[in-house]
Amino acid sequence: MTEFPESWQSSRLSFEPFLESEVELMQGIFESHKNLRHLDPTFIEYSIQQYQDLIAADQTGVQCLRESTFFLRKIVEKSTAEVVGYLQVELNAPSTGWAWVPMLVIIPEKQRLGFGKESVQAMISEINRTISPARIGLNVYASNISAFRFWFEMGFREISSWEIETVGKQRFDCLVLVRGQIDKS
Repeated sequence: MTEFPESWQSSRLSFEPFLESEVELMQGIFESHKNLRHLDPTFIEYSIQQYQDLIAADQTGVQCLRESTFFLRKIVEKSTAEVVGYLQVELNAPSTGWAWVPMLVIIPEKQRLGFGKESVQAMISEINRTISPARIGLNVYASNISAFRFWFEMGFREISSWEIETVGKQRFDCLVLVRGQIDKS
């Protein structure tokens, strides 16, 4: 078992921790999806303090043993040095040997350029290098068809649970998608 890397690269992207001074950048990336709130309650409005808390919660440098460890990485396009999104990863969550992906956000202008797919492939590679879990899970809302299709195409094809969530007067079907054995390539 090794440490989850502070940063890593794929062919076009670099994955780096957020600096404390980049809280508004993180908020802007997330808020670029506020138009999806009627499909996906994940994109509710959060206070700036909640973004600060996420940046502070990043456990870069902490060895991943048997406890859940949270990592937050901004996604930077190497050729332009532009931040195109971010991802969150929890190792050994919900239990030892699992990885959980609370969030992957690519700004709308950079979607459909392969950055999401490249980010997931790079993330899976780093997860595998760190704890070699058998499974990776995440939540997706059935009403967010684009997100559901994306994750399905990325190999998250097993629905391990389904819950109904009510936010205000709106009902949402929340699915837990799981990807089985991680590719060793």
